[in-house]
Amino acid sequence: IEQGGREHTIDAILDVLEIRFDAVIAGQFAAHIATIDDLQRLKRLHRAAMQADDLASFQRMLDAEA
Repeated sequence: IEQGGREHTIDAILDVLEIRFDAVIAGQFAAHIATIDDLQRLKRLHRAAMQADDLASFQRMLDAEA
């Protein structure tokens, strides 16, 4: 069940990035995001993707969560 939640959240993050910024750019984050196992961290990143003013803001959040 948790694995399904993880995969769903990864897809949701990439969807938000694709809609808000660009499909190619979202793809650039895909490999890095896919390595994250912590579901709570992924949920925080999903919120960050929705709220980020720009990709640099999201990148900082991604780096800070490492």
